[in-house]
Amino acid sequence: MLSYATGESVKAETMPSEYRDLLGGLNVDQLKKVAAAFISPDGHSIRYLIQTDLNPFSTAAMDQIDAITAAARGAQPNTALADAKVSVVGLPVVLKDTRDYSDHDLRLIIAMTVCIVLLILIVLLRAIVAPLYLIGSVIVSYLAALGIGVIVFQFLLGQEMHWSIPGLTFVILVAVGADYNMLLISRLREEAVLGVRSGVIRTVASTGGVITAAGLIMAASMYGLVFASLGSVVQGAFVLGTGLLLDTFLVRTVTVPAIAVLVGQANWWLPSSWRPATWWPLGRRRGRAQRTKRKPLLPKEEEEQSPPDDDDLIGLWLHDGLRL
Repeated sequence: MLSYATGESVKAETMPSEYRDLLGGLNVDQLKKVAAAFISPDGHSIRYLIQTDLNPFSTAAMDQIDAITAAARGAQPNTALADAKVSVVGLPVVLKDTRDYSDHDLRLIIAMTVCIVLLILIVLLRAIVAPLYLIGSVIVSYLAALGIGVIVFQFLLGQEMHWSIPGLTFVILVAVGADYNMLLISRLREEAVLGVRSGVIRTVASTGGVITAAGLIMAASMYGLVFASLGSVVQGAFVLGTGLLLDTFLVRTVTVPAIAVLVGQANWWLPSSWRPATWWPLGRRRGRAQRTKRKPLLPKEEEEQSPPDDDDLIGLWLHDGLRL
């Protein structure tokens, strides 16, 4: 084969009989074409064609690349090919490199996403404790949704989960889940002036319909993608839809309110050095009952009307952003 590839004049009859039988009786011109496809003209590079029964898009085919490379390099020592360079090409190799880059970047993506979302929650809520369990509840719901996806596709349907699903679904579920929790906890902070327990009851009752409707709409949109023809899209849509339902009906309705009641007023704890006047809201820095004198907003005859009963009060009465 090397002689045919390099252009040397070799007769087919001079080849060993087992080689001639293997080549199926090819003539000289045909042998030259076959040799040129696998051996470079200078004879310094050789191509091996490896065929397996594995699906080239599967994780097993990607993992097999390492075994093929190790087998080729294991045959090099103490031979004329000891200094030869071994490389593998093909679709599984491209997918394996993409997966490796994705896995490497996923660690950075997860860390940066969690840190940025946590920082935003701390700045908006002016608290440390509440943002910690808010971001923790979102991560737990993501892991639960991913686990349900593995059970459904790998154990029930016999389909391998695509390697890109964890990273893609994490970013989306953390972003959406943090938004819903932010709406809930912001309202809870306003209602908690009369007590955290009663504030949780009022908050869940007042925000339940809006957040539940938003979660259902988003989940329905994701589940609509399960009818796609691409398996990775179907798996990602199922995990996203399941995560949104968990966050809507379990995390927002049960987990976060329960933790808020258990933590109590410590929900709003913030180090004293982090409490400038521009940060701390609701005028609570010098006392919960602090009042600010301001110009009346209503005519005098309307102001003289009797104030509403305590049962009619929901949270805080805010006018022009000032606490009364």
